[in-house]
Amino acid sequence: MREQLEKAVADSAENPIGQLRRTHECVMQEMVDNPHYRKVVEILLLKCEHTSEATHILQNKRDWRNSVSDLLQTALENAKRQGELPEDLDIAMAVDIMFSSFWGMIGDWLVSPGRYQDIRQHARKLHKAMFDLFRCSPHLRMIPPEGVS
Repeated sequence: MREQLEKAVADSAENPIGQLRRTHECVMQEMVDNPHYRKVVEILLLKCEHTSEATHILQNKRDWRNSVSDLLQTALENAKRQGELPEDLDIAMAVDIMFSSFWGMIGDWLVSPGRYQDIRQHARKLHKAMFDLFRCSPHLRMIPPEGVS
């Protein structure tokens, strides 16, 4: 996944949004088809207690989240530069939406695998919805238009 995200964030990457979509699809495919990958993600998302003994685990989770967030931010900035997203998009908020939506969906699926008939199809729909939101919502602008609060 990291390799695909790095492709999406490269300054020379064409179609960063398409690259992110392919990355989302790849992660969903791995979740469904690769039991080892699924187990690692289960541990990352579900199995951690906030104790002094788990400090290093929590730091690793924070480091991982920061690393992924940095890659998402770069990909969205590239998409902005290429005109795929509005120039005044609040990138930090968009990254939070992407991260929370995508990993929240995976967490839901791990807890309740029957929740989605096809998580890959659901992820594609979620991806499209997020980018429509990024393109159209006045609440995701650095300076919202007058009358929007």
